Order: sequence, then C-alpha cells, then structure tokens
Amino acid sequence: MAWYLAKSLVTLRDQANLKWPHRRKDSDGTIGDTAHSKTKSDHNPDPDGAVRAFDLTHDPASGCDAHRLAQALLDGRDKRIAYVISNGRICAGSSGPSPWVWRKYTGKNAHNQHVHFSVLAQFKNDAAPWRFDFSGAGVPAPDENYVAPMSTLRRSAARSETVRVMQKALGFDIKQADGYFGPATEKALRSFQSEHGLSPDGVCGPLTWEKLLA
Repeated sequence: MAWYLAKSLVTLRDQANLKWPHRRKDSDGTIGDTAHSKTKSDHNPDPDGAVRAFDLTHDPASGCDAHRLAQALLDGRDKRIAYVISNGRICAGSSGPSPWVWRKYTGKNAHNQHVHFSVLAQFKNDAAPWRFDFSGAGVPAPDENYVAPMSTLRRSAARSETVRVMQKALGFDIKQADGYFGPATEKALRSFQSEHGLSPDGVCGPLTWEKLLA
C-alpha cells in the first residue's frame, strides 16, 4: 500500500516552509525507517496508509526554532495533537495521559535536533491551518481574532515559552525574557498586578493575562 503524510501535518509542514523558506531540513522526517517498522510508531503507516507523525528540524539560525514552535502549538490546544516530543520531554494532547503537561521522555532519541509532532487518527486529514498564540514562533495565526488559552503560571524552576510571553508583556527585554519564572519575574508580576488593581499574589491567571495582553 502506498503511504502518505497525514494532511494535517502537510499543512503544518507547508506553514513552516512558507515562513522559513531557507530552513534546514536534514532532520525532517515522515515515514519511519526499518527500526521504526518493528515498533509501534506514528511514523509507520496506519491501515489507511497515513503516516501520522512529522519531525521538524530545529534550525534557529534560520528563525525556525522548532522547540519554541512546539510550545506554541501546545499552548494553542489544537484538537488534532496526539503528542509532541521535544528536548527530552513528551507532552500529550487532549487524549492524555496528563493532557498538555510536559513529562520526561525516556526514548533513545531526546529529539534535540528536531521536534516530533503526532496527530490523532480521527483528525489526520483535517487540513485547517494551525493556530497558536506565540508570535515569536514565526507562523502567524490565520484567524486574527483567535486567542488561544493561556496557562496559569506560578513561580517555578522549569522553563516555559508561555512564561517568556508573560515576561515580554511585563516589559522584559530579549535577554531578560528567559522563560524562567524566578524571583525577579515574580516581583515584576506582583508590581504589575498592584498597578492594575489586581490581587498581587504573583500568580498569572485569567484576569492577569487579560490585563497583560490588553
């Protein structure tokens, strides 16, 4: 049976190629190799011949920061996402386990040179443009009125691209906006909340996001 890349992933690849026409593609991947064929993998064609996984090369030199894009797509909560693997972490979509939460990935390939995107079988041929809120990822949301949900943020040692968005909204410069929600970020957030009539609890929830994004 002839195989084909799921239409939803063709759309994602086309968006990336349009935005970053000079991006490297040496770590791009679709159908799996012989090793993949012996395992359960979305890189193997399903009964219809669809390959429901796509690896996007991480090439920040061209602007194509695949890891930042991965976080942006997850923040967008697209129903098509089965799971994403990036920088030694895996995150499932709405089908779980632990939807939209990064977990440690224990596979042999940490996916540092590329990011793995898998889509759910029922949405594999949904070719609608991918929408996400993080403009720094480079691919604009096709619907200008679309606003993806933002996660509630608390002080943490873990790095997050959503924290970077918050930091920029707080006025941090490029070097300061490092994605870590530490003491300096908490102090700036509390100050912002006080200045805008919000409870200065240092937690960025829906009301704080509304003021920040305004």
